[in-house]
Amino acid sequence: MIRKNKEFLSNAHGEGGSINWYIATGNCIDNDFNMFSNIVEGELKLSDCYRTITLDFSCENIKQLDKRVIKVQTLIDNLLEMKKGLLEAKESINTKNKFYY
Repeated sequence: MIRKNKEFLSNAHGEGGSINWYIATGNCIDNDFNMFSNIVEGELKLSDCYRTITLDFSCENIKQLDKRVIKVQTLIDNLLEMKKGLLEAKESINTKNKFYY
């Protein structure tokens, strides 16, 4: 199984950036230790014009996979809170009709 996506964060002029992620599962045989494992590989990349942040979501067992799901949920929760903050800032600026850098 493989799932992946890449999307630009904005189409607006001067607003660059992208989000790129993938999750892949596969079977792995380690001949050195005579072991068979089910591996999940995953990665999330957030990029702007000059920087890229890469988060690893790879794991080798269900316990680790559960931790990766919590990691994703924590990201989602914090991004939603950040969105609320940006909307509150916009409302604050709209009521003052002034915005200084």
